[in-house]
Amino acid sequence: MYKKLLLGLCAGVCANLNVYAQFDLLNGAPQENAIVKEPYLFWDLMRNSTPSWIRYYRADETSTFGKSNRLIQRKDASGRFNHLETSIWNPAENKWMLLDKYVYQRTFVDQKMVSEIAESWVLDNPNDPMIYQRIILDNYFDNTKLTRATNEISNESGVLSSGETFFTYNNLNQRTYDSSEINNYRFIERHQYDNNNNCVFSTTYLNGNEVSNRGYKYQNGLLTEVIQYNKLTPDSAPFSAEKYTYNASGNLTEALVSRTVENVFTDLYQFKHGYTETGKLKWMCNYIWENDDWMKGDSIVITYKNDKVDTSYGYRGNVNNEWNAFASFMFVFDEQLVGVKPIKNTEIDFNVFPNPARNQIAVNIDGADKINHVTITNILGKVVYEQSSYNNTIDVDSLKPGIYFITVETNKGKGQKKIIIN
Repeated sequence: MYKKLLLGLCAGVCANLNVYAQFDLLNGAPQENAIVKEPYLFWDLMRNSTPSWIRYYRADETSTFGKSNRLIQRKDASGRFNHLETSIWNPAENKWMLLDKYVYQRTFVDQKMVSEIAESWVLDNPNDPMIYQRIILDNYFDNTKLTRATNEISNESGVLSSGETFFTYNNLNQRTYDSSEINNYRFIERHQYDNNNNCVFSTTYLNGNEVSNRGYKYQNGLLTEVIQYNKLTPDSAPFSAEKYTYNASGNLTEALVSRTVENVFTDLYQFKHGYTETGKLKWMCNYIWENDDWMKGDSIVITYKNDKVDTSYGYRGNVNNEWNAFASFMFVFDEQLVGVKPIKNTEIDFNVFPNPARNQIAVNIDGADKINHVTITNILGKVVYEQSSYNNTIDVDSLKPGIYFITVETNKGKGQKKIIIN
């Protein structure tokens, strides 16, 4: 898992970033609900720095940097990222070509995310239309504990898959049991803890069969080792190991990734990190074990300006095991991007009832805020109902059964909810 941190970083930072950004950068990280949070230093740096866009320049054979990729991020009024897009420079047409775009709409209650609608448009072939996909996530809480989560993935053709996960806790509020149903598959995870509330062992089952175990070790509250066992092999031997080393300030300085070959651990990757005197990440690099030696892989040197990440430089190991300049990264924090309108509206919360509905629905907003505009769209984003005023109820009997999204705008902002028409 950790090797994804740096492998390919210089080869295509924007392409890699967008994969993780929809989780790590945009407050919906898969680690957010993870029992054990493994280090993701570069993405933590990005999330904490919150640049508006990153431009990636790639060096040619003469070490001359030219435009390559661009990542643009936007935030809502509360400072959460809700828009991400990456582009590649087309020198033939002297313009940026959009590769993918992600748009997120979230609802928070008491600082907890209770729902998220994630839409994506991805370019697979320059001659074809962009591929559209929508993911709907709903989280259910018992006070502060997440007890249930649902997800649904759809595209232009309809629903592709759906899933549901239940989380169970013991009397110490430790999450001990996760049960997921995804299409025709059932996943179960059981977790064990030590006296310091650290998860030390997890077991995964697929359709009733034990498939893997993961053991965790800690020192001074920091994760130092992860060992995974493959239970599908006859001897259930260890499959992989990750070891982490920290400095006196608790910053990660080294990570070692190993895999087993004929039941013997063999080193694969090594990651190293350096820091400024104030504890900021200054550089990081990775090495690949080949021919009984550590070969230089990718590296990045990070500079700061006004306490924020500034232009940084990437290097790649050559055949002589030497670092060569490979890329540069320009970080920009100006919210007033050219061609991008800053979001000024505040996200509002409202209720829709009944939901599911058949003939009519009503919208309720706490307080005396007046509804100025109501829009209903289908899962493809097509507007099926729009009204500039609201009079107590909305007739939906003309809508086909399915999932829709209602957007309500007031003088204070706007919000969106999922509705189901039977």
